[in-house]
Amino acid sequence: MSTSDRGFALLIVAIALATLSLIFAAALGTTHQHLVATTAHLARVRLAAADDGAVTTVAYELATAREIEPTVLTAPQTLDIGGVPVTVRARPEAAKLDLNAASPDLLYRYFLASGLDKTLARHLVEAILARRKDADPAYAKAHDKERGPPFEAVSELFAMKDVTDDVAQCIEPDLTVFTGLVSVDTDDASDRVREAAGLEAKAPSPRRGASAATAGRAVAAGEIFEVTARAHDDETGQTQSRQVVIRVTGNGRTPIWILGVTSPAPDPEKAQAACDRLKPPLKTADISDARR
Repeated sequence: MSTSDRGFALLIVAIALATLSLIFAAALGTTHQHLVATTAHLARVRLAAADDGAVTTVAYELATAREIEPTVLTAPQTLDIGGVPVTVRARPEAAKLDLNAASPDLLYRYFLASGLDKTLARHLVEAILARRKDADPAYAKAHDKERGPPFEAVSELFAMKDVTDDVAQCIEPDLTVFTGLVSVDTDDASDRVREAAGLEAKAPSPRRGASAATAGRAVAAGEIFEVTARAHDDETGQTQSRQVVIRVTGNGRTPIWILGVTSPAPDPEKAQAACDRLKPPLKTADISDARR
């Protein structure tokens, strides 16, 4: 074999080795990507299972409570579910405004307290009242028309074109479709709902495990609760949350009914930030007056 032939053969071998190296590197990269994706998926599954376990634990506590107020109703709790820390909290669903029943004046004042301008606040209330009218069987019969459905989910209100992402994120945590109440339980309501009801922001409650006779919080059959669980994985830095609305039935065989599930759960801090963005900035004169 001539020198040129040997050189050409070596060149072919070098090219083949380089190609194999690239294929091997690509295979390693793909394997690493698959490993990372699988690890992240397993972490999400683990967090979801931890959320479910925490919600189930709290739901059982609420369903079996008698004269002792469940601790989770007085302050957030941290549960260890399979080695995963889960922060869980619960409050009566009655602390929220029902789109199908709440007083129009209360709704209007709530929208204003949340940072919406008067035009949008009025527009939302009018849309809510129009939906209620369509869902009223007496109105449908009187006008010989088919009855429309009531609000079946809070998200249905957000389909209106003037409802921005900030508006939806701001007001979602304080609205419900499950209670059918005209008024609201201000003891457990957010500061914005309390402001709409003409009350000041609530100071943190010192009660923990108070008896129902003194706390007034006996859990009765038919009561509805919002249970929110947030699980966190320190290794991956992932957080997963779930909010479940349950009704306590008083039936030993079926102690609770699940009315609704939201995942991820509304975040109170993000909701407040969204509300803050809705409010117009203070003018210089307003700032000067506030400092006096």
